[in-house]
Amino acid sequence: MNQNTSQGGKRWLIQLCLLGTLLFSLVVLGYFANRSIFWTIGIPFLIGGLAYYMIAINGQYRLRSPGAILLTGLVLRLVFLLAEPRLTEDHYRFFWDAKVSLSESSKGVYGSTPGELMSDGSKVAIENRDLYCVLNSPDYPTIYPPLAQVFFVSATITGKSYFGTLISFRVFLILSELILVFVLLRLFRKFKIEPSGIAVWVFNPVVIVEFTGNLHFDGLMILFLVASIGFLLEKKWIPAAILLSFSVGIKWLTLIYFPLLLTVAGWRKTMWSGLIACGTIAILFVPFIRGNDMNYLLDSFGLFLQKFEFNASIHYLTSAVGKNLVGFNPLYYSGIFFFCLVCCILAFFAMRKPKDSNGINYFIAAGGTVYFLLLLFSSVVHPWYVVLLLIPAMFLDWKFPIVWSLLIPLSYIFYDGEIHFLYPVFVGLEYLVVLIFVWRERIKIAQDLFIFSKGKSSLESIS
Repeated sequence: MNQNTSQGGKRWLIQLCLLGTLLFSLVVLGYFANRSIFWTIGIPFLIGGLAYYMIAINGQYRLRSPGAILLTGLVLRLVFLLAEPRLTEDHYRFFWDAKVSLSESSKGVYGSTPGELMSDGSKVAIENRDLYCVLNSPDYPTIYPPLAQVFFVSATITGKSYFGTLISFRVFLILSELILVFVLLRLFRKFKIEPSGIAVWVFNPVVIVEFTGNLHFDGLMILFLVASIGFLLEKKWIPAAILLSFSVGIKWLTLIYFPLLLTVAGWRKTMWSGLIACGTIAILFVPFIRGNDMNYLLDSFGLFLQKFEFNASIHYLTSAVGKNLVGFNPLYYSGIFFFCLVCCILAFFAMRKPKDSNGINYFIAAGGTVYFLLLLFSSVVHPWYVVLLLIPAMFLDWKFPIVWSLLIPLSYIFYDGEIHFLYPVFVGLEYLVVLIFVWRERIKIAQDLFIFSKGKSSLESIS
């Protein structure tokens, strides 16, 4: 008994040290990291990633109490409460969009670019000149859907000052993550998954830094998606469709899940769900429309297909080949081609009949596969983009999304001018390791897609 007590105390002490290590790495990333000096980002992410692996993945020191996981995860997020985002400038655009939406300008957030408002001498632009000067893309239209704009406006109204708005953003995001965790735990019970599996999300450094630290709101998008899956499981199509449209209203990325409703609901219910979703999204747009205010909406889709480049894989290869063969970057054409290719793959998965009786496992697996391919063919893959893949990681026990979330901070070397020449090497290493893990898991993924077999996430027994 004394030996067991001693071993338990030693294990508890190691867990405490690991949590302290993760906390330390987050403090560095939140208050001392410099985006233009890669080692101030890479080393803390490396240390935090190792601690994350030990307490969330490794069996020996894995934290297993859901209560302890939730409490510790909350503390880790509150570390960033007073921090200014250090790895991104996107939050300035969130604030700008909110200012424009709240203004009396004749051109709304979807009818102009910041540069145009400033050139026209718009009152909102003049009053927020300092904010305009720190925007990273003032000549591009907003890329954020209407429900995201509601979120921006709400945080701005409640926060009032700059730092007040930062805190409002963080409070909203932390609350949304808490709700997400409770929804996940509820689904875990139905999927026969251990509650401690929530640690995969709660302790992930990229999740914490990019959502709470850098104010990216993909967690809200994932919350609505996961809640939609819960209603699909209960065959409640209308709330599932509304919640999925809310997810799309936060970010367009989850549009890929709408065709996959065919595999769960069939043609008739999917058509009705689509109509409900279109109506919901249209209603969300109403507060932000001012006259001919949709001029740039389609343009915002094209930005990621034909303009921006960051941490890509296949795109960089086609770009290099294109420059050598035709003398220019073929992004304008290759972006459209790869997007159409992913749409064809999505249509293939949407038309298949799932092997599990209620289609939920297939819905998650097909969505995860299509989204992975979308990222693989994309010209822009920011670190927070991969977090959506943690859904199949938790529900279907896929390992490569976790590995990718630990490797993707390597992409921040892009911003370090002194060692930028190593950027292709780091990105190549990132994708090489990810693809090796995908290859190792190919049979598991194929089973989830084509030859459904019972496992820890199976829903066959409760359908």
